[in-house]
Amino acid sequence: MRRWAAGYVAVSVVLMALIVAGPPAAVVVAGVLTGLVGVAAIVIGVRVHRPRRPAIWLILAGAVGCTSFPKMLTSGAALHGPTILVSVLGNLGFLVAPLLLARVRGGKDREEAFDGWILALSFAVALRQFLLAGQPDQAVVPQQVVLVLTVSASVTLAACLRLVFLARRSPSAWLLLLGSVAGQLIGISLAMTNSGIIGSVVGADVLAGLSRLLLGAAALAPGMVRMTVPGDRRGDLPYARVVLLGIALSLAIVGVFIQAGGDQLTSFGGLGVLSVVVLLIVRVIQLINGRERARRLHALVAQLGTRALAEDDEHRLLQYIVEQVRVAMSAEAVVLLTDDEHGTPHLATADGSPAGSSATLTVALAEGGRLQIQRSGRRRRFSVDERFSAEAVGVTISSALRRYRSEAQARYAAMHDPLTGLPNRAQFLARLDAALAGAGGGSVALLFVDLNRFKDINDTLGHRAGDDLLVTAAERMRAEVPDGGFVARLAGDEFVVLVQDPAAAAPAEQVARRLRAVLDEPFVLTAGVAQIGGSVGVAVHRAGESTEQLLHRADLAMYQRKREASRR
Repeated sequence: MRRWAAGYVAVSVVLMALIVAGPPAAVVVAGVLTGLVGVAAIVIGVRVHRPRRPAIWLILAGAVGCTSFPKMLTSGAALHGPTILVSVLGNLGFLVAPLLLARVRGGKDREEAFDGWILALSFAVALRQFLLAGQPDQAVVPQQVVLVLTVSASVTLAACLRLVFLARRSPSAWLLLLGSVAGQLIGISLAMTNSGIIGSVVGADVLAGLSRLLLGAAALAPGMVRMTVPGDRRGDLPYARVVLLGIALSLAIVGVFIQAGGDQLTSFGGLGVLSVVVLLIVRVIQLINGRERARRLHALVAQLGTRALAEDDEHRLLQYIVEQVRVAMSAEAVVLLTDDEHGTPHLATADGSPAGSSATLTVALAEGGRLQIQRSGRRRRFSVDERFSAEAVGVTISSALRRYRSEAQARYAAMHDPLTGLPNRAQFLARLDAALAGAGGGSVALLFVDLNRFKDINDTLGHRAGDDLLVTAAERMRAEVPDGGFVARLAGDEFVVLVQDPAAAAPAEQVARRLRAVLDEPFVLTAGVAQIGGSVGVAVHRAGESTEQLLHRADLAMYQRKREASRR
């Protein structure tokens, strides 16, 4: 590719030298060759670099081909229909290709693109006013055509400048900027042939040849591949855009005074300058209001982050967030769908009254779920600040959910046995104290369960088999405890069951018999089959008896059962 580039530069220098200093016949031949060389360079660049959107570059090649006719820009000669059509097609290609590239590279940020166009249009109008000030208008085409060509050139300039901003280190972007703007100036020079402006600065043939060769160089440059790769842009409404638009407004106002001084304010050009001034004033006001909305959105994100750190109730926090988002973004409905640690969906909503067509902004949450913001009416399209603020709110929600789940997991680990999932000793004692605090005598019974021959299983089948046995035994005991009952693992192979009933003695004995029955059944483990059985001691709470006393009597009853079983 370097040899191609070197050869292209050498050919371009020779062709431009012929156009600038060569005889008329050589100028005609060189003009045709610049078009052919430019088209060939674009095609070669597409085949070598293989960009994602080759059709855009082929459109540019077509524009170069449409401007490759020599002497298309004549000095005062009448314009023919085919010549005008070819010129329009060429300018259209110079307009469409940069716009498509800017859209692919920079995304759908319409506000930024619109601001760039306003700046470029203001510059083009101001430049035209300064250049034509005090000179007779001798254009060979109507001023309406001049206005259309000026707008087209400003849009091209805005798109190319945006590409340069998005791909600063890409020489292809700079070459595309220079080549496209030069190509658009061909059309403007066509409209000002006899005004002496373009002709006195640079020859039309030189301008056309330079445009073709620069666009060909843009396609050969290595950076052309990045021009069709979407960029990850995160921007808001910087003050620089307001300042630049303010400067453009000042220039446009100066243009109004120039038109007024020359008694041309009511002419077509004067009305165009006035339109630009009005457009700039409206846009500056919109940007200032946008800055205020952006400030409020940023304050909302900070406020929600602070609230998320201080709020302990997950449901209350999520409901607060959706309501604040609905108000701040003037949304008709905000839906927050989250999944808890078990995958169960939970819904928080803030509803208004949607009217007409609506748009929905959806933000995926890192912890599972999504945030949906629905808005209708004139402001149904979401701005860049609103999209990024919604993503920041989504990050806040995910962080809060992560904190809640971490705290819930810590609380669960502190109160549950990690092997069986049953409540541990700490939770059991808390539950027993609460039950005894509001219980009368005989309404609470405690069952103390010990697995027989568990140590033998560990010694013969291994500790993993022992763990499997504990898990299976816990599941069997949990299934036999009635509603309102409570099963916990104290330590090792010791379990307790809490039964609350107005007449707890009878239900407790029934539960004890069922527990012995399920523990006597064989345990089919990975390492083999185990037959263990269980000893269950029952103690019914007596009036005035403490927690320790009740637990001690249940423990004694369990050992009594174990001794009886060993004598059989």
